[in-house]
Amino acid sequence: MIQDTEEFIKKAFETLYQGGQDEAKVAAEELIKQNNINGYNLLSECFLIDQDIPKAQSVVERALELFPEQWQLWMKKANIETTMNSFEVAHKSYKKALDFDASDAELINLNITVLYCKEDKLDEALAHISASQRSDYKSEFASLRYKILFSQGKYSELISDFDEEFGSVDELNQEDIFVNLSEIYFYTGKAYNEIGISDKAKKLILQAMRTDFRNTEAMEIYRELCDNPSENAEIYMHQIKRDHTLIVSTLADSEDESMEYIKEIFGSDIDIAESTKVHNSEKIKYKGLVEIKL
Repeated sequence: MIQDTEEFIKKAFETLYQGGQDEAKVAAEELIKQNNINGYNLLSECFLIDQDIPKAQSVVERALELFPEQWQLWMKKANIETTMNSFEVAHKSYKKALDFDASDAELINLNITVLYCKEDKLDEALAHISASQRSDYKSEFASLRYKILFSQGKYSELISDFDEEFGSVDELNQEDIFVNLSEIYFYTGKAYNEIGISDKAKKLILQAMRTDFRNTEAMEIYRELCDNPSENAEIYMHQIKRDHTLIVSTLADSEDESMEYIKEIFGSDIDIAESTKVHNSEKIKYKGLVEIKL
């Protein structure tokens, strides 16, 4: 018998996200024995991290037989269906989630926007974003909007949106650390590059790297803007000590060059604790679209 269920659940999810899928699966089964809905949520997350989508789907469907009015389960079901490109049934599942008086309807709407993007229904996605401007997920919706506008070649509209929302490129906040904000900087920088304003493009792409240390696609574009492209560059991971330890990625031809990029991004007095080259087969690919956690 689990003594403190809430603490048990918290630790189980922490274990999962630290790479302990097997331990988390055992914990999930214990919760399922007690008919606790979190057991199903945890077990489905384990399978999603394992990229075993059919098993994750099966777990969610089992849970819905027991908890048919839980909007979170319907949303997770829809997210999985979106991943499987089962778009029509995903729309129905999202509608089910909204029908059950969801306490976080805007999160469902955000996922619906991602679904429209996957269907390549970009005008519908933009309309959905416009209807959600006062959302708690404003930055997530905004990053989707910027990606869509860029993909449609609407560079002037994208830049105008950025100027209205963030002001001058020359007055960017150097301390903002936020993945969605990185995507906004990234696509605005790419838009400036497309219209031939390379100095502003460079500043924005540099800021995209500062706000998301894993954005290696921004690093690749930054190299091109610096007239230093490379087809053979490797990803280097660095531990950087600031107020706390950060893990930062660069794309470089050597460790020395990587160090130079780190100093350019964070300043010459940065304290680099450890550096590791990532093997080609393990390269991290930037996803562009906001990745909504299932």
